[in-house]
Amino acid sequence: SRMSSAGASLIFTPTIESMYPPSHSTYVDPRLGESTPEGRSRPGFFTGVSTVVVKLLNIVRPTRAYFGQKDAVQCSVVRRVVKDLNIPADVVVVPTVREPDGLAMSSRNAYLTDEGRSAAPVVYRSLVAGEAAWVEGLGGRGGGVPAGR
Repeated sequence: SRMSSAGASLIFTPTIESMYPPSHSTYVDPRLGESTPEGRSRPGFFTGVSTVVVKLLNIVRPTRAYFGQKDAVQCSVVRRVVKDLNIPADVVVVPTVREPDGLAMSSRNAYLTDEGRSAAPVVYRSLVAGEAAWVEGLGGRGGGVPAGR
């Protein structure tokens, strides 16, 4: 009902087995993502992302595919893969959807420990507080946050 209230008339939810049967052996290897700090620290991550995105776009054949801006490198990699492989879909980057405590919604959150999940929103709150302090610093002094603040 939540999806239909958002305007969806059909939801595609393939199983892992249908996406990656035992005979599956082809992967999309984007060189762009692997050269980033995130790519170097997570070998194969962007290959997995690119492969599943290409598979889904080829199966569903949408005119637009929406990605949250929470992962800028991932969005860049997906845009490049779609362009390089001539996939006729527009990649649209949309604002990040967040949990009530500020944590960005992500399937990767399932991998967080209870302690990690409790601590994770601190990053977002710190960024918001830093932005507010910077904007406040611009208010009367015209130059960002003073050193040591």
